[in-house]
Amino acid sequence: MVDPISYIRKLTVLLVISGTLNIIFAGAIFYCFIKENPPTPYFELKPANQQEQQTPLAIDHTDSEIIRYFRRMPLQWLISRLNNTGLVENGYTQRDLALASLVAFHYFDVERAFLGLPPPKEKRLIAYGKFQDGRPAEITVYPGLSDQYFAAAQHFASTERWPLTGRGLFLALQKEEREDYDPHLLDAFFMTSNFASVEMLFNRSDVAVEKEELLRVLLEGNWTLLSEFAEQQRVSQDLSPARRQHFLLKYVSNGSKAATQLMLKTDGMFAARKLDDRQVLSLLTLADEKSQQSEQFALILLTSPRSDAVWKLASRRLYEYAGEVVPEPYNRQATLTRFVPQNTQTATLTVSTPKESKPTTIIPSTVKAVPTSAPTVPKIASIPGPISPKAAEKGPPTKSLSVPTKKALTTLNKSPSSAVPKKDFYYTVQEGDTLWKIARRFSVDIEVLRAFNQLETDALHPGKKLRIPAMK
Repeated sequence: MVDPISYIRKLTVLLVISGTLNIIFAGAIFYCFIKENPPTPYFELKPANQQEQQTPLAIDHTDSEIIRYFRRMPLQWLISRLNNTGLVENGYTQRDLALASLVAFHYFDVERAFLGLPPPKEKRLIAYGKFQDGRPAEITVYPGLSDQYFAAAQHFASTERWPLTGRGLFLALQKEEREDYDPHLLDAFFMTSNFASVEMLFNRSDVAVEKEELLRVLLEGNWTLLSEFAEQQRVSQDLSPARRQHFLLKYVSNGSKAATQLMLKTDGMFAARKLDDRQVLSLLTLADEKSQQSEQFALILLTSPRSDAVWKLASRRLYEYAGEVVPEPYNRQATLTRFVPQNTQTATLTVSTPKESKPTTIIPSTVKAVPTSAPTVPKIASIPGPISPKAAEKGPPTKSLSVPTKKALTTLNKSPSSAVPKKDFYYTVQEGDTLWKIARRFSVDIEVLRAFNQLETDALHPGKKLRIPAMK
């Protein structure tokens, strides 16, 4: 039997040990709780509402970083930044850098935008990187502009559909699909001083040139060609045919097919007669599309005393225009037989020599010489001088000479001296003709032409027939 006193003692020891452990465990928990939670201060700090926080005085980016970021922004996004006055660096705001990026990267017309306001007094260059060739990439910033300038820029951007400079409009047209230009973009470009300088030059041409023809020529070049030409015209105001010819040849040398077609249209006879073989070969190479002017140009070159290279390329072009296979090997005589009309009469000009009353026959330089009994006669006749009276008595060559058709010679040659009437005849008014142009073409006084046709006004419409009086 267990002694009750001994059992009570053991139970009392166990209770003491258990109580001690509980006290130690509770103390440890209390210590950890006090250590993790500091005492509550006199007032409690609460996180502030973000809407109630003050806006930072400046963003944590440099000017160059913001410019590189703005460079990738579309036009409308940058325009929306024109009212952001947040500071960036060196005292510049985001709207300062946004305006500079609009001008530099999108060709925003800041001059028209600030029309009516004093021009900005200060300009600063900020480098934002380097180009691949090592040159520093810089942008122009206008410091110190007031709110009035930025409000004017925003108003201009919202009212103008294409608020760009001439260069910006030119580059926008080059990006657009052909034959699908925005009409508002076309109108804006046609009103620029750069295009006006070209249009004014071609308005002096004897043939009508449409704006769309000039546009195709300009877009096949680059902005440097156009801007340099416009600057030269601003200084010199040269509207001569020679200036027009130099302008077109510069675009032809850059591979412009539109300039080639326009050259043949406005100065075809000049090109066929006066340009050297290198320039003529460039025109023939680019004139790969059939047109009335290109076909006549190739025909005249084929019957002119040119080099073998010109003859060969002119022959190739004539066969291509006709949709025929180019024969190999090249045979100029076969090409002449194919394309020069056999019923064309010999072109001669009869004059009188000073000492003899007998006529002298002069063969034009465009005809193809036919071999005579003399073995030294060249294959293609050069421009001869007057034939002596003794030579005239011998008579003309025994065979007629092949020349281009009358239509081919007159269509390309637009000079007034080539169309002087020998007797009265009727002329049908063409698209783009004016009374002044017709009078100049046929060397007739405009007042005489007006009275001869009983015209009350100078207005003409295509299809009208005018009677051209003979020159006395």
